[in-house]
Amino acid sequence: MQRLSLSKDLKTLVKLDKDSCFQVIALRQGQKDAEGHLTQASTKENVLLSGRIVDDEVVVWTPSGQFDSTAEGASHVAVRFPGRSGEYTLDQFHKLFHENDLLKRALAGEEFKPPAVKTFPPSIAAKPAFTAESIAAKVRVVGGDPMEEVRVYQDGLMTDTIPVAAGAMTIDVSSKRLLGARWVAFLARGPSGLYSQPSTFDAGPGAVPRRRVHIVSVGIDHYDDDRIQPLRFAGSDAVI
Repeated sequence: MQRLSLSKDLKTLVKLDKDSCFQVIALRQGQKDAEGHLTQASTKENVLLSGRIVDDEVVVWTPSGQFDSTAEGASHVAVRFPGRSGEYTLDQFHKLFHENDLLKRALAGEEFKPPAVKTFPPSIAAKPAFTAESIAAKVRVVGGDPMEEVRVYQDGLMTDTIPVAAGAMTIDVSSKRLLGARWVAFLARGPSGLYSQPSTFDAGPGAVPRRRVHIVSVGIDHYDDDRIQPLRFAGSDAVI
């Protein structure tokens, strides 16, 4: 444990651990005895939210699974499900688990029921081939969760959306490579609207655009203002 912070109303405690994980704990007063003294169990802990801080990204989640986060915070938290092999990220279940203003609502006492998880995002593997002008890849499903669409991202920009035929387990992807694009990612969407984890590759240096640079160079040796001393080489330096 690294730090404890108590709210001004003494109702909430935040516990921050050295691994940058934290908990938001509700403190509730225990029962008093006949003489008005607090019993031995004067307070009890109730975890409202757990959370994690990674590279300035923050994510919080309830014991029942709902979460809220900054832009990429949910991608840093892995989740497992009974009877399912492998791990997923919270971000993959954004459609099912995400709740806006979760911290504010949890502190206000709102209770959350566990969401029903009946479908899962697809898992994919990609075998790419890159040239200076093109991107090609064979994308296949790993596991039994189908894909309905494959998206291509180049340096974070989505450039292509390719539909997948119903029941198809593989698809050949062909795309024009953006000038100078280095990082290429493939992402699959399942029929449930849930997305796979991205399969990302370094495509290597692409074609480098040739650029023409224009320079306007001015050198003045003599000035109309007599208070400015004349220079000897300003004009000749400008020509060089």
